[in-house]
Amino acid sequence: MATVAPVDIDGDDTVDYVYGGDLFGNLWKFNLTSAKPSDWVKSANTFLLFKAVRQRTAQAITTRLRWVRHPKIVNKNQTVLVLFGTGKYLEPTVDNKQTGQATQTFYGIWDDGSTGAST
Repeated sequence: MATVAPVDIDGDDTVDYVYGGDLFGNLWKFNLTSAKPSDWVKSANTFLLFKAVRQRTAQAITTRLRWVRHPKIVNKNQTVLVLFGTGKYLEPTVDNKQTGQATQTFYGIWDDGSTGAST
């Protein structure tokens, strides 16, 4: 998993959610809103929010995600846009080729609080 992005959605100086990407194009969301840290590791609090795929090939997410508040409020909850680009430069013999490289993408994912997401 790449460097994660903590989000304090309600402004109380406590992280509510953490977003992170991995080498397989998965955008993960971890719900940390419970007062009990033991709840944070439960599978019900971990979501595969989005999968970055282009032409049936997963696009690696290797940098820290950015987020901004979305102007739309859903069910009295503030929503966020998670922003990131794909690509990697971790294996010079593979990632430094002059030809045959996969096209990479910049994504803006709207997390509206549901179990899915909008691009």
